[in-house]
Amino acid sequence: MVRKALALLFIIIIVAPSCLAYQNVTQQQTKELLGQDIVVIDCRPCKCNYDKGHIEGSIWSVNPTYFYSESRDIMVYGEGSDEFCMDLSNNTDVNVYNLHDYMGLFDYSRSNISTTDSMIFFGLLSASVVAFFIVFYWQIKKKGND
Repeated sequence: MVRKALALLFIIIIVAPSCLAYQNVTQQQTKELLGQDIVVIDCRPCKCNYDKGHIEGSIWSVNPTYFYSESRDIMVYGEGSDEFCMDLSNNTDVNVYNLHDYMGLFDYSRSNISTTDSMIFFGLLSASVVAFFIVFYWQIKKKGND
């Protein structure tokens, strides 16, 4: 019984990705796609994130129905991109690409990408590390005085 379950699980893992109507792409594949005539959609729920940083030339939208009549291939990134891509692929005849790992994407683009998001992240990370070491040093100093 266990062998049958494992065999079924293995088949699902191997076959399921090929059943997707859209294609998940890596950052390297994205670099190649950005050199083509492709519609890039930022589907992050809050436009404020788009305003802070996005792929140059991308369009912010949370509504896939706007792109049902699009004749060019489409690449989507952001939270909810799986659902967005599935909706598009079920209602269009173009290739749909899904970029899951888009956080490092703000380092390059067709020509220039805003780096605001990564700058904020690393600024907060640096401040957190400094705060940790200050508290750690203070605790050691306090134990030494006791």
